[in-house]
Amino acid sequence: MIVYSLLIVSFCQLLLCDVFTSVEHIQLLSNMEKQIPTAINAYIRAERERLTRLRRWALDNAEETSWPSDKSVHNPISAFLLIKRWVFMWSSLERLMMTNSAHKILKRYSLGRHSDGHRQPDEDDLHGAAVGLLRLQDTYQLQTEEIANGHIRGTSPTQPMKAGDCFEIGRAAYSIFDYYHTILWMEEAQRRVLNEAHPSANLAEILEFLAFAHYKQGNVKLALKLTDELYALGWFIVDYIFYTIRTHNATSSWNYATYILTHTHAHRQSE
Repeated sequence: MIVYSLLIVSFCQLLLCDVFTSVEHIQLLSNMEKQIPTAINAYIRAERERLTRLRRWALDNAEETSWPSDKSVHNPISAFLLIKRWVFMWSSLERLMMTNSAHKILKRYSLGRHSDGHRQPDEDDLHGAAVGLLRLQDTYQLQTEEIANGHIRGTSPTQPMKAGDCFEIGRAAYSIFDYYHTILWMEEAQRRVLNEAHPSANLAEILEFLAFAHYKQGNVKLALKLTDELYALGWFIVDYIFYTIRTHNATSSWNYATYILTHTHAHRQSE
C-alpha cells in the first residue's frame, strides 16, 4: 500500500509538471488566490469612498447646474459660467467617475506573463489539468466519486468538487473522445448539481452531454431516456437537435439528432 501511494504521488507530480510548469508554480497560484478576498474587500472600500465623493459632488453642484434657464443663456455671464463648468467642473467629474481601482487590483493579483516564465493559467491549462486527472484515474483505477470528494490515495485531502468542476472534467473527456469517462464525470456532475442550493452547472447541458455519450457508447435506449428528461426541463426537440449539431462535430451528430427526432416522434404517437 505504501509503494502504491508513493507511485500515485510521483505520478501526480509528473502530471503537475506536464500540465502547468511545476509544483512551485501551482504553489504560487495557491498563495496568490488566498489574497484575493482581501483584495476584493479593499476594492469594495475604495469604490464606496468613490461613490460617496460622487454623491457629495452631485449635492454640492445641484444648485449651480439648475441655474441656467432659456433666458439666461443669452447673458454673457451665464455663458461664461456655463463654459467654465464644462471646462473644469465636468472634466473633474469625468475623472472621478472614470477613476477605478479595479485595474490596480487586477494588475497586482494577475500573473500576466513574466520574464521568469510564470504566467496566469488559461483554458488550455485547465483542459490539460483535467486530462491529467483522467490519466491518473485510468492508470490507478480510481473511483470518480473518490476523486470528486477530494481524495487521492497518498496525497493530502482537498476540498470536494462542485458539479461545475465535475462537468469540466467530463467535457475534457468528451473532447478527447473518451465517452466512458465522459459518462462517469457527467453522472457525478448530475448527482451533485441536484443537491446544490446554488447550482454550479447547468443540468440541461449535463444531460445533453450524457445523452450523446451514451449514444456513442451504443446505449441508445438510455440516450432517449435522457432526452425525455431534457423535455421535462423545457427543451424543445428542434432546439435540442440544433444544439446537438452545433455542439458536437462530425456526421454522427446529425445521425444522432435524426435518430432522436424519428424515435421521439414515434414514442409520442404511441402514448
